[in-house]
Amino acid sequence: MKFDFGTVNKVHMIGISGVSMSGIAKILQYFKVQVTGSTNNDSKSVQDLIKSGIQVGIGHNKNLVKDQDLVIYTAAIKETNEELLEAKRLNIPCMERAVFLGELMKKYSETICISGTHGKTTTTSMVSICFLEAGLEPTIQVGANLKQINGNYHIGNGPYFIVEACEYVDSFLHFYPKSEIILNIDNDHLDYFKTFENIKLSFEKFARLIPKDGKLVLNADDIECLKLVDCTNAQIMTYGLKNTRSRFYGKKYFL
Repeated sequence: MKFDFGTVNKVHMIGISGVSMSGIAKILQYFKVQVTGSTNNDSKSVQDLIKSGIQVGIGHNKNLVKDQDLVIYTAAIKETNEELLEAKRLNIPCMERAVFLGELMKKYSETICISGTHGKTTTTSMVSICFLEAGLEPTIQVGANLKQINGNYHIGNGPYFIVEACEYVDSFLHFYPKSEIILNIDNDHLDYFKTFENIKLSFEKFARLIPKDGKLVLNADDIECLKLVDCTNAQIMTYGLKNTRSRFYGKKYFL
């Protein structure tokens, strides 16, 4: 299914308190969509959502999905969840969080996805601050609360959407990046990937998503990152501290 802001007026979010889900909820609210949600436990995130006018149920109740135009759920939600089952029974369209986030990206011509096994949140925050201070009015979704935007999301008027892109369960393969920053490729999430070869394959598929007029920024100090140059026809930009052949090479100076 494709998301159309013109036809979807009411959205219910199962697992709304998560970092990504709560940010999506606020973005939907900004676009005048009526948002409700559910989660297992109360939290600061839940209270922030309630204060913003979003109805959040603690615990799951199948009646919460009644009359919704769309249901969004996190990857952690089991197929036996009563709200998800009820939505399917009522033929309400359902989308996993990453799939919906990919659809949301289509509203922006310059989506920048920051990925890698380590350092995604820090780098996404740094890139976001650079764009904000340059006056480029980016929309932002980051996996932590960023002081400069007073939260984990920001809605701008520019064409840029800066997103922290996680590889777990191949989530980032649902995205539509114009540019990517890949920080490193290492063993992680082996409960899903099983082997390092599968992790590398996922990043290869991710790099292939970039259009020819896009950009791929790679850590030249990471040998697995450098192998991705053969996976795209986009412009390649490299950086590093050890690899002196990087386009951008940093040195430490001591005064």
